[in-house]
Amino acid sequence: MKIYIVKPNFVSPDAIWFAKKELEKEFPGCKFLENQSGPNFVRDMVKHCDMLAIAVDESLQVGKGVYSEYEYVRDNNVPMRLFMYKEKQREVVQTDKFLITITDPENYRYYGKVSAIF
Repeated sequence: MKIYIVKPNFVSPDAIWFAKKELEKEFPGCKFLENQSGPNFVRDMVKHCDMLAIAVDESLQVGKGVYSEYEYVRDNNVPMRLFMYKEKQREVVQTDKFLITITDPENYRYYGKVSAIF
């Protein structure tokens, strides 16, 4: 299984680390795909993933890049998982019951907001 894992630029890298640990428990031997090209959306990795994992912080905000990846995967019926990183507890909670809506189309850093059931 290939899991494309993303986070907004303003979220701690620890969120990815904790999310990976949870995914490895559920999907032993999975391969993680990550954007190594900086803040830009890379459609090639998204096109070839079996699942999208999104790591956010407790603000539940996402930037335009993460929203674009979410939108592409959603429109192509690929499974998704959301991980909310709780920094004080140093843990993540996860759900597959979420949606992301655009809240400020002019603000690419805080472009959308997650609504989720944990």
